[in-house]
Amino acid sequence: MNNGSSHRKQHATPRGGFTLVEMLVVMVTFSFLLVSVAMSIAMLLRSKDILQAELTASSTLSRLEAQLRVDAHQAATVQTIGDDGNAMVTRLQLPEQRIDYALEAGRLIRRVYRDGKEQHREVFVLPEAASVNWELSEQSPPLLTLSISYGDPANPDLNRKAHHAEAIVGLHRGATE
Repeated sequence: MNNGSSHRKQHATPRGGFTLVEMLVVMVTFSFLLVSVAMSIAMLLRSKDILQAELTASSTLSRLEAQLRVDAHQAATVQTIGDDGNAMVTRLQLPEQRIDYALEAGRLIRRVYRDGKEQHREVFVLPEAASVNWELSEQSPPLLTLSISYGDPANPDLNRKAHHAEAIVGLHRGATE
């Protein structure tokens, strides 16, 4: 009986490690997991940047819209000054001051003048590839409309967004005079 048990021990010796094929399978699986995690992180970071830019643009445009409404509601007159039909400056005349909205290098700059001197300046940075259009209706009281459209600079015609700010000129002027 001893001969049979010793014979079994020789055939039942445990392996001492992994085979090369097993190691390659583990390494390939780990590599695929690592690549997919890296791609997911890159996509998340890109999405974060896009959402941050959209949030900043939305916040800036909302601030601009609120300020324009306040200014237009108190204005006595509005005039657009520009080249070839494009308004480069929209001028609002209030009882004691003048406010100019000027389009300069991707920014809309609001300047407040009192007695011909600039008293205040506020800069609204527009989204990349934004186009700006001012309209002044001929109705009474006039309606001032600021339209800003923007989108991806790499694909200017794809998924353009539009923001419109409308304000009635002189709406609160009677209350302040």
